[in-house]
Amino acid sequence: MHLAPKSSARRRAVFAPALLAAALLSPIPLANDADAHGTVTNPPTRNYGCLERWGANEPNQAQDPMCHSVYQANPSAITSWKAVYANGTGDNYRQVIPDGQICSAGRNGETDYSALDRPGPWVTTAVNSNFTVNVYDEARHGADWLHVYVTRQGYDPTTQPLRWSDLELVKTTGSYPGGASPNYVTDASVGGRSGRHVVVTVWQASHMDQKYFLCSDVSFGGTSSPNPTNPPDPAPTACLPTTWHEGAVYTNNDTVTWNGHNWRAKWWVTGEEPGTTGQWGVWEDLGACTTNG
Repeated sequence: MHLAPKSSARRRAVFAPALLAAALLSPIPLANDADAHGTVTNPPTRNYGCLERWGANEPNQAQDPMCHSVYQANPSAITSWKAVYANGTGDNYRQVIPDGQICSAGRNGETDYSALDRPGPWVTTAVNSNFTVNVYDEARHGADWLHVYVTRQGYDPTTQPLRWSDLELVKTTGSYPGGASPNYVTDASVGGRSGRHVVVTVWQASHMDQKYFLCSDVSFGGTSSPNPTNPPDPAPTACLPTTWHEGAVYTNNDTVTWNGHNWRAKWWVTGEEPGTTGQWGVWEDLGACTTNG
């Protein structure tokens, strides 16, 4: 799987082409994340924006408190950026997806995206009254339509849960054929908006009754939120007493030392050398370490 191409410059990091291979269980409506295949890349959705700025690293709480809160609740809500969808909602999706759960598509079960619904100071993208929405469909299944909503003037996304009554439908598109380009672009226009708002794009995939609910935080007539700065690398800590061994079995949260770094296993593993599995692999790099007292 590959990270979606950006229509605007990346804010922080360039990601490896092989992003991750994750299949997660899901809440209601029943969904299989192996079928997940896209998001809005511009203006970036909440979790896609977190991924752009921080990758698989824990976001800095002071610089990006909302992404930090998502990571603390469920890191997969960021790394599984293509899976904010619900199956089987039919035409009455506004009745199926409850108020206060729009940005998570109601996914608050074992695969929990509910932190995406939290009001707060989400990082914003500057737009004007005429703006463009870019959808990336990795699987190229196509779209029957896109519905683009914008919050009403007076709604405060920093303090108020998002309700359907807070949203105005500003654009309904026609279909986008599958199998061709993975990028679906539509222009939208809305008047009487200033300051912080939320753009909600509902994307009906063509291959089944599967709708994506994609929340992007924007600022009308303002500027984008400042980009986080990279903190300095921390000083090396002491190396852990356990050295990695090829034939050993490690389980979730087991820690080892290898090649001058401390490492933590994310799941059961044996035979995979720390530092060779990539940032989406089984070993989490805890940083450089030293054997000097």
